[in-house]
Amino acid sequence: MQTISEVQLVEVEIPFIKPWKTGSWEQATKCAVVVVVRGDGVEGFAEASADGFPGYTYETSKTAFEILKSYLVPTLFDCASRAEWGEKIAWIKGHNFARSGLDMALWDWECKRNGTNLAQVLGANRTSVPSGISLGVESSVDALLKIIEGHLANNVQRVKLKIKPGYDVSYVDAVRNAWPSLPLQVDANGSYSLDQAVKLMQDLAPYNLLLVEEPTYEGVQYYAQLRKRLGNSTSAPLCLDESIKSLRDLEAALELGVLKPGDSVNLKPGRVGGFEATRRILQASAQAGLACWAGGMMEVVKTNLIVAALPECNLVGDVSPMGRFYAEELVNEPVVLGADGHIQLPSGPGTGFTLNWAVVARYMTATATLRA
Repeated sequence: MQTISEVQLVEVEIPFIKPWKTGSWEQATKCAVVVVVRGDGVEGFAEASADGFPGYTYETSKTAFEILKSYLVPTLFDCASRAEWGEKIAWIKGHNFARSGLDMALWDWECKRNGTNLAQVLGANRTSVPSGISLGVESSVDALLKIIEGHLANNVQRVKLKIKPGYDVSYVDAVRNAWPSLPLQVDANGSYSLDQAVKLMQDLAPYNLLLVEEPTYEGVQYYAQLRKRLGNSTSAPLCLDESIKSLRDLEAALELGVLKPGDSVNLKPGRVGGFEATRRILQASAQAGLACWAGGMMEVVKTNLIVAALPECNLVGDVSPMGRFYAEELVNEPVVLGADGHIQLPSGPGTGFTLNWAVVARYMTATATLRA
């Protein structure tokens, strides 16, 4: 783009206050690539939020760094617009997290240059969003209940539990008995076999869960098998996350009867390639009668606030203050949980966030600057 003079890539690694445990992996640090776009005296930025290892996705912070450096950023300098850039990189297979980092940074830069708020430009219909927390796998039920009690004292609006075989129904049972009306959902990160997932979906049916997220292997084809095996039996509502990487994936899930009205889709801009792809999938999901919500990757740049504020998101998202995860934030505008359990969106231009370069420098592991 002619008015962009340079793009800086900054890989960071930030320690978690407490190790994060899912049904499939455990991590002590968060890695990501901060993508910084500069031009016309304006700095826009966003995050390619792939982790430092191929757990959630085949992408990592290092693959994102290299794809951005070798392909995505050089192509940008030959384009007159963000739309043209999107067309010229369409031939690249996958690497949605890398794409999203530059896509969202461009949106931020354009809005800051124009003096407009990005959430409003994308169609957000609210200025604050309810806070939902995602809790990692805990070693005991008692420990989990104590953690939830602390969060509920701060008026969080929804709780999500990470689960895995052996740490599932008994945990849900204890939480539901303690808080019968608590908005509650679970996420397995694909940690169950198909046979195990059938039983899990049936066993969780009585607990009035909002959803069960990705109980078995990643891929729409596996969820078609799960639906067939469930038949007409009573089961908990299904949510897809890792299995929906594009609008085509969503269309396949609908055509195969995997997702039905009452089921839901977790939307993460990083997973699907940026804000524009997110909007298309949200709109198609809403038209199909699916619930939608904003997922999270423990981002160091909290762009999922914007997704959570879009009109199609009708379930509480994974939106919470970063102080839950990190001792320091990379931005100057902290994400704060209000007394009402909601988080206010920044009202400034772009995302409303600005980088705290002193903090960024402390956690930087690699950097590269490409110029037009």
